[in-house]
Amino acid sequence: MDPTHALLALDAAPGRLQLPYRDSQAAGVLLGSVIGLALNERRELASLDGLTNAPPYQKPAQRPVLYLKPANTHVISGTQIVLNPQTEAVSVAGCLGIVLGAPLARANAAEAAQVILGYTIAADLSVPHDSYYRPAIRQKCQDGFCPVGPWLSPRASIGDPDALDISVEIDGVLAYRTNTADLVRSTTVLLAEISQFMTLQAGDLILAGPSLSPAHARHGAHVAVSIAAIGTLTFSIAADAAHAEPGDRP
Repeated sequence: MDPTHALLALDAAPGRLQLPYRDSQAAGVLLGSVIGLALNERRELASLDGLTNAPPYQKPAQRPVLYLKPANTHVISGTQIVLNPQTEAVSVAGCLGIVLGAPLARANAAEAAQVILGYTIAADLSVPHDSYYRPAIRQKCQDGFCPVGPWLSPRASIGDPDALDISVEIDGVLAYRTNTADLVRSTTVLLAEISQFMTLQAGDLILAGPSLSPAHARHGAHVAVSIAAIGTLTFSIAADAAHAEPGDRP
């Protein structure tokens, strides 16, 4: 099998994906919780045009604004996603995925760096919406709304995780490009801050990227999210529910 099209293996435990190591025959890593992050990109914050200073909050968030991508959203690279009949299009936020290799609690940035097992690519899909602080469950947690893969690149294989180009192409056309250098928090600072109020576990996946994006995919679209140091994650949106192939639903 062409390794550039390697897929995640679905473990016997319902809803858990096993992410293979890149260029290794070793058993993959079972993914645990997948945690998304809002308002962590400078460009995203700037696009709000001061809304974070308006009532009721009066100022930008001082701590990470988190949300969960539950098991029904986790799908393998190469999957065709069938949208809810009421969903016309989805925004596609390309993210660096940080996978932990050990539990992390009340850590500093240096300690957080030591428990990073490796990195992958994730696409944080959502129905376009204007909710920035309140949980947008219906918009962010539909089936298949978190493609991951195609593999786990070990930590040592990535030079600087805070200087990685991320690009999103839709039907072969570049939709947008960003860089992890534009994130408000570095990878290790992010993990350290989250660990102050919740214990992260081995296998947990943190999406260190924007929660909003200018890229929108509609029915029939083919999407590729690339991080040069890692590879390319691919998926497609079914033309419509009536034409989806059997077994395509996550």
